[in-house]
Amino acid sequence: MKENEVKDDLTVIEKMMSEIYFGKEEIKRRFSLLDDVPRDGKFKEIFKKVEENKADYLKSISELEQLVVKFIQQEL
Repeated sequence: MKENEVKDDLTVIEKMMSEIYFGKEEIKRRFSLLDDVPRDGKFKEIFKKVEENKADYLKSISELEQLVVKFIQQEL
């Protein structure tokens, strides 16, 4: 592998990991806006779905992160 290719790959990986990190933080921030809202009563079912969606988002980002790590291990 050429030195320039390695530098380019590292730049792409750095950008991906940065987006993954900021994606996780943004999801946490957005969902934290609902922290002070009561989760019982008429909104109980809605908040149940909100928590499921949050978990799905975080799982998807974690899967992406694992793919990037796997790439790093195999290619670099």
